[in-house]
Amino acid sequence: MHLAVIAHRETETNLRLIETAPRGVEMSIVCPAESLNLLRSGDAALGRLDVLPTVDGIELGTWELARLAAEGVPVLNGLRTLFATHDKLQSCASSSPAACRIPGRRLGRARAERGRRVHGRVLTRS
Repeated sequence: MHLAVIAHRETETNLRLIETAPRGVEMSIVCPAESLNLLRSGDAALGRLDVLPTVDGIELGTWELARLAAEGVPVLNGLRTLFATHDKLQSCASSSPAACRIPGRRLGRARAERGRRVHGRVLTRS
């Protein structure tokens, strides 16, 4: 059996996950595009896609995770989980109301360091 950690980078967490592979289970970090050619029936995938640096979405690879699941490959941390954990409002909605506290926010003017100009408005936490 092959358990593929579907990720774009060898982060410390991903490498530690590989170290925990039980006997008889081959585990490796595989980029999403390669996963479609590598995984077959009897294998499994662990979705480890990260938030984009722009914090407005998830890294490329969601299509590949959906395709693996459609082909019968068990996908842990699948699309629903990734979207719920990366989107804080969706994460909150899928949790119990008591477990989720959203800090107050307010729209204000940005303050620049001396000698620097800032244009526009910013969202701040109160």
